[in-house]
Amino acid sequence: IRFDYLMADPDDTFFKELVEYHVSGQLKVAPEHCAPNTLAYMGKPPIETFNKFKDKFYELSKKAGKKQYLVPYLMSSHPGSTLKDAV
Repeated sequence: IRFDYLMADPDDTFFKELVEYHVSGQLKVAPEHCAPNTLAYMGKPPIETFNKFKDKFYELSKKAGKKQYLVPYLMSSHPGSTLKDAV
């Protein structure tokens, strides 16, 4: 799911619908990295956007009475990333 688009929507209706009716226990998301410069090379939003999404996802899951988890996809060795970014 494109969590950055979801977080840009000021209306929580879609987010609530997603959490309540369209997650079968685990939701795959792709923050892909956490280093600011690597995310910039990738054209991805800052990691803070993912962290806000994560917090909201768990909050809405709890309100819905569901035990659901996020499965983040992370990559290493992206062009432009450094050893420091990987460690």
